[in-house]
Amino acid sequence: MEVRGKLVKILDLEKGTSKAGKEWQKQTVVIDTGDEFNNLTAVSAFGDKVQKMNKLKVGMTVAILCN
Repeated sequence: MEVRGKLVKILDLEKGTSKAGKEWQKQTVVIDTGDEFNNLTAVSAFGDKVQKMNKLKVGMTVAILCN
């Protein structure tokens, strides 16, 4: 699925440790798709994909592939 729109918010980076003792991190962004209803969509990235999310800035027009 592809989500297209304007990046309106970057939420704080979340970090933690799993029960198995592995470190994890998650970054979530909010995109305004411009649709009439349900126009805000949150997309989260985990692990190494977080570094790619860090390149994004509020106000950018983005197209994000996700599943």
